[in-house]
Amino acid sequence: PRSSPSSPRPPLSFAIPSAPWPTARPPGMRKPTRSCRAVGHLPRPTPPLTARWLPPCLALGLLLRPTEARPTYVSLVPNGWVNGQATGHQMNNEDNREFGYEFSEAEYVWTEELCHDDTDGDGKSNGLELGDPCCVWYAGADVSQLRGFSMIDISLPGDDRSTTSRTMPVCEEDDDDDDESPSPHSQASPSPPLPPPPPPPP
Repeated sequence: PRSSPSSPRPPLSFAIPSAPWPTARPPGMRKPTRSCRAVGHLPRPTPPLTARWLPPCLALGLLLRPTEARPTYVSLVPNGWVNGQATGHQMNNEDNREFGYEFSEAEYVWTEELCHDDTDGDGKSNGLELGDPCCVWYAGADVSQLRGFSMIDISLPGDDRSTTSRTMPVCEEDDDDDDESPSPHSQASPSPPLPPPPPPPP
């Protein structure tokens, strides 16, 4: 039967545990430090040395990788230092320009074929765009000795949007044909015979 609101409620009873509270820690359980007691959580484990240094090293490697070895490449083409790495590479990503591919196929040598070629199809040869229209430059040579040398208006041979306003000069061609006889104007006149030596003294 339901008790009336005025009737007293029965006293609450609590169950008392029969076993005492544990006084020893289980095996393998570490004693919490003072900071753990104050903060209320376990300390964060210290990462190993490799894990701490790996992210900064990766970030540094990504920053240095785009410029690796390219200063050496630009010294292997005439006036390559004018435009720097843009001579054979895209500035905004790692893709090579078409000129960079052809230069690598030529084993990174400024050949006469690569010089006369028009890689980007803008009507200007690679040599004309790089300031070597007659294709006489070689690695280590002084670019200031080239015909019509100028550091102005050096364009990119692999980008058709970058075109030089230079015009092709008249280049001196070497005549290696042995069948052609030399011009009579180029023949030297025979030298007169030498006088006889003076007689020995008596």
